[in-house]
Amino acid sequence: MELTMLSASSRLLVFDKAATKAIYRGNPQLVEYFVGDVDVDFHNDRDFAVMIIKLQLLRRSGFIIMNVYIPSLLLLVISYLTLYFTPSNFQVRVLASLTSLLVMATLYTQASASLPKTSYFKMVDVWLLSSIFFIFIIIVLHTVIDRVREWEPTNTQTASGIKKISPAPSVRSSTSNTVHPSQGEKVTMDESGEPPDVEESSNRLWRLMDMCFKHSTSSISFPGAKTRPLFEKIILGARVLVLGLLVIFNLIYWTIVLM
Repeated sequence: MELTMLSASSRLLVFDKAATKAIYRGNPQLVEYFVGDVDVDFHNDRDFAVMIIKLQLLRRSGFIIMNVYIPSLLLLVISYLTLYFTPSNFQVRVLASLTSLLVMATLYTQASASLPKTSYFKMVDVWLLSSIFFIFIIIVLHTVIDRVREWEPTNTQTASGIKKISPAPSVRSSTSNTVHPSQGEKVTMDESGEPPDVEESSNRLWRLMDMCFKHSTSSISFPGAKTRPLFEKIILGARVLVLGLLVIFNLIYWTIVLM
C-alpha cells in the first residue's frame, strides 16, 4: 500500500520515520494464508513524501499439503504398484494407471484454478506436471511389457532347444525265459518253475540301475531351462527405474522447496 502526501511538497511536509509505524490488527489466520511481518518504507526525497506499507502474506502449508500433495502422492503410489500386478492382467494394470492419470489431471486443473495466476511455473505446477509425466511413463511401460509378453515364445524345453533324454530301455524278463544283455544266451527255468539265483540277482541289478538312471536324468538342470523370460526382466527393470526416478525427483524437489 502506497500513501502519498499531496497537501504539500516534501520541502514543507515529510513523514516522521521514527514515530510512524504500521500495525495489522485483524485476524492473521486467513483461509489459505496467514499475515506475516508489516514493513514500512519512507521516500521523503521525492517531490511529495511517500510512505509504502508492505504486508507479507505467507501461504499456509497445511492447506496445500492436504489438498494437493497428499492426494497426488497417493495416486503416484497406486500407479507404481500396478507394476507388481500379474503380467497377464493387462487391462487391470492399464485401467488402474489411466484412472490415476485422469484423477491427477483433474487435480491439476482444480489446483491451477485456485492458485494465483502467474506467467511462470510455480512449484506446485512442477509437482503436478511431474506426477502426470511419471504416470504416463508407467502406462508406456505396461504397453511395452504386454507387447513383449505376447511376442515372446512359450518357455518350454522344445522352444529353448533342449532335447529330452530318454532313459535306456530296461531288460524285461518273461515268465518262461530271460535273455541276459551281455551274453545273449537263453536261460531256461529250473524244475520248480523259478529262475536261477544268478538270473534273479542280475534282473534286480538292472532294475536298480534303470531306476537310478531315471532319477538322475529327471534331476538334471539344463543351462537355459530356468532362464527368466524377457518380459519379467523388463518388469524388474521398470520397477527399479520408476522407483529411482521418483526418489531422485523428490530429493531434488523438496531440497529446493525447503531451502
